[in-house]
Amino acid sequence: MRYAIALSTLTLTLISAPATMIAATPGSGAASGASASPAASSTASSTASSQMYGPDYEQCSAKTTMGIAECVAERAKVWDGRLNTAYQALTQRSDPAQRAPLKKAQRAWISYRDANCKFYSAGQGTISRIEGAECLRAMTQQRTCEMERANNPEGKAGEGCTP
Repeated sequence: MRYAIALSTLTLTLISAPATMIAATPGSGAASGASASPAASSTASSTASSQMYGPDYEQCSAKTTMGIAECVAERAKVWDGRLNTAYQALTQRSDPAQRAPLKKAQRAWISYRDANCKFYSAGQGTISRIEGAECLRAMTQQRTCEMERANNPEGKAGEGCTP
């Protein structure tokens, strides 16, 4: 199933295997009957793109369900550390008038990410642990890339971000 989630001016395309999920594109209100396996790849349509079940997930995919979930959670921690670094740097280099809106946006994004990923982790079966962890990793990676680009005058982000 494909989900296109708008994050400010960015779009994050997520791929998920369970047929129990309903997919819709923003503004269409229509459900899609297409399905894809977790290993399927997709290209997000934004400059700060990320995807579920991308290269970070593939590093973890040869393990047991519990091992995959733990591995993906560790990858999410790496991205979260980068996100915190990029956020702090962006806060410091921003104009004073930009700092409060940035803080408000970041807090709103964290609430959204957490609520969105709870959808995945609340599913039935053990796959939901993997889906929840992978959602958290993919969304954190996407936000990290966005922050790194915003913090760089040339618009470049670090390793693991799509050019």
